[in-house]
Amino acid sequence: MNRGLSIERGSHVEPNEQGHWMADLSAVDDPLLGPFFKRSQALDAELQWLEQIWMRSLPDRDRGVADSLASGERTTAVARQFKISPGRISQLRRALQESWQHFHEQPALV
Repeated sequence: MNRGLSIERGSHVEPNEQGHWMADLSAVDDPLLGPFFKRSQALDAELQWLEQIWMRSLPDRDRGVADSLASGERTTAVARQFKISPGRISQLRRALQESWQHFHEQPALV
């Protein structure tokens, strides 16, 4: 039963007329990325774009913590850098993981 709701993909990764791969995010008002010689390059660019959008949605401190942890910094070093406890860093790590999963699970409504 259709109740006026349609769900569309947020992006498409397809080759163009020249055979180069493009990541088209126009369905969610985002850019056309490419051209790329390999499909894997287009998929990587799409993921990087999504990561940037997600990171911009975070408060400044959480964005900094996420960036430091993603770059391989240890919990204690990140705690010192942001002047918070290592326990709080562990809590933020879990919250960031949940936020990232939630970000990917949201359907695009049109």
